[in-house]
Parts: sequence; C-alpha cells; structure tokens
Amino acid sequence: GIYFNGALDSTLTFTNVTLTDNGSDGIYLSGNEESLSNTTVTITDGEISDNDGNGIYVNNLISGSTLTIEGVLIGGDDENGNGDNGIYVNNASNSTINIQNENTISWNGGNGVYHCAEGQCYDTNITIDDNDIKNNGEWGVNFYYIGLDNDSSTVDISNNTIDENDAGGIYIAETGSMEDPEGTLEITIDDNDITNNAGPGIWLGDVTGVAITNNFISGNGSGETT
Repeated sequence: GIYFNGALDSTLTFTNVTLTDNGSDGIYLSGNEESLSNTTVTITDGEISDNDGNGIYVNNLISGSTLTIEGVLIGGDDENGNGDNGIYVNNASNSTINIQNENTISWNGGNGVYHCAEGQCYDTNITIDDNDIKNNGEWGVNFYYIGLDNDSSTVDISNNTIDENDAGGIYIAETGSMEDPEGTLEITIDDNDITNNAGPGIWLGDVTGVAITNNFISGNGSGETT
C-alpha cells in the first residue's frame, strides 16, 4: 500500500486512490518512533479493500494534527474486506479526527473503526458522522480509551448506520485523565441506526460524560444499552 513514516508541519492528501490486495495495511501513516505533528491528513473517495492488514492505520497523531476521511469505500463485501480493522487510529493527542460524509466501512476482519488500543489518547476531538459501518468481524466502532490532560476531548458518533457487526455496535471501554486535568470530556451518541449486531448495540465500560439520544437500536445481541 502506502507507507509514510513521520511528518512535521505538513499536508498529506490522498484522493481517489485505489489500494487493494496489498500484503499489509492499505495506508500506513507514521510509526513507533516518528509522529504526525501539526500535520493535516485528508483521505477522500477511492477504495481501500482486500489488504491483509488494516485498511487505514494512523499512529502518533499529535500537536494540532487533523485526520479527515470522507467518501471512501473501506472493505467492500465478504470477499474483499481488509484482513484487520477498517480504520485504526492509535496514540492520538491534541488532534482532530473526522470520519464522515458517506464512508462505507464493511466486511473488515477486525473492527470497523478502532481507536487507541495501545497508546495514550487524550485532548482529541473525534467525529464519526454519516457512515455505513457494517458486517465487520468485531465491533462497528471500538473506543478502547479516551482521556483528558489540559484541554477538552469530544467524541460525536452521529447519523451512522451500524449494522450486523460480529461483536456489537459501539464499544467504549474506558475514559480517564492525566493527573489533575483542566479539560472536560463529552461523548455524544445521537441519531444512529444500530441494528442486527451479534452483540450489544452499545456497550459502555468505565465511562463518564456520555449522552445517548435519538438512536434506533434494534435486533442486537445480549447486553443492549438504549
């Protein structure tokens, strides 16, 4: 696929790209030692499918960086989904993430959208809006950790169709903070259709600051939250 290790004060734009049948991730941005710092990353239109790893993997998104993903087919059908997660963002702080405007994230082997399984993730504003997230092998949307330091964090999951994912619809495991944070945390789950997932429609762990409103939640497995 595309491999990019580290960027400072940069703009990275990927438009109408087709990335299929690669042995690892479709798009891999940054790495363990380098960061995307004060950098704007935009991925629009195109198709990212049938890759052995993640469709899109972004690590170390920090210091005023913005990631926007719009109108992209990530996965496809049962024969050409990506082998791991559709979108995986790890170690994001003091940044903005927009996954919006008619992405289709489907038939990936892991989660549709996976956030912060390993790194420190705090003071970040995240929007997941107007997407079809369906038929993925784990959760439709999986937030392992969301935290605070000195600024605010917001998460807005709205206007999505989250359907027929194997583990469940939306999973938020934990919210927390650095020592003596000054910011606030707001999580909004609004106006989504969350249906026919094998596990819970919404699963919340050790989480505070959540507002769940105006969602249609039906046909999901055990533990459904409304």
